[in-house]
Amino acid sequence: MAAERVDVTSRPDGSVVIRPHGHVNADVTGELRHALVEVIRHTRPARLVLDLADVEELDPLNLGVLAAACLLGDDQQVLVFVDHCSTRLADELVAAGVSRGRLRHVHGPSLVRDARRLAQTLLAGLPERWRHTAGVAARADEVALPGEADAAALVAAAWLHDIGYADRVRETGFHPLDGALHLRALGWPDRVACLVAHHSEAVCVAEVRGLAGRLAEFPREDSAVADALTYADQTVGPNGLVLEFDERLADMLRRHGPDSPNARANPRRAPLLRAAVGRVESRRHAAA
Repeated sequence: MAAERVDVTSRPDGSVVIRPHGHVNADVTGELRHALVEVIRHTRPARLVLDLADVEELDPLNLGVLAAACLLGDDQQVLVFVDHCSTRLADELVAAGVSRGRLRHVHGPSLVRDARRLAQTLLAGLPERWRHTAGVAARADEVALPGEADAAALVAAAWLHDIGYADRVRETGFHPLDGALHLRALGWPDRVACLVAHHSEAVCVAEVRGLAGRLAEFPREDSAVADALTYADQTVGPNGLVLEFDERLADMLRRHGPDSPNARANPRRAPLLRAAVGRVESRRHAAA
């Protein structure tokens, strides 16, 4: 489960995004209300986005806080939208007084289904990549996570982690970044896009390729979900079959070659990958 916190970030278009996490209850109310009032009354962006992709529950008090923020935004001429909430939360927000016109990218159990469909469409011409993707998604689904939002984000990101290899998605030639850029352009939850951007310690390869700055547009999540995505990717081979981590690493280096960015990044990247795989295996053994 994600830690209870409220993140505030700005987008290049001038929008401000407020992103609560986990169970948004009385412990978070003060932080959430302060962030909303500060942005609406003092920052006053043209657009404020309340991104609920990582929210599992909103208690009645915080439902009222969000509804009041929408009205305050109208008063201060700040356009307020609520993005990426579940169908259940959408109904609760409407009951609290938030108009449905403010709700965008509402998702329910269809998040994983839609991720699979998008990956299947984009990777249709890459059969080996599709087999690997299906194997990674199945592996991710094996990893038990306590929160519904975490499990959905993990499996959706697993289906989407390699879409950057598709010709129609390619922009920079670095598939984690290209996949994330495509997802953001389509309006997918930022959390899923960020997981795709940083899967399997992509930042190590991005630095070698001179793309660390572009990748930094997507905040890196340090969590059990991010570990599980790396674990799934690093224990499934190109044919979709489960491999031991060392076999997978050796196969990757063989395929990419000794002078590739992956090989040059490997001294820093491999210990990080091994650590993430180890953490997931430890959690799985503890839960067994």
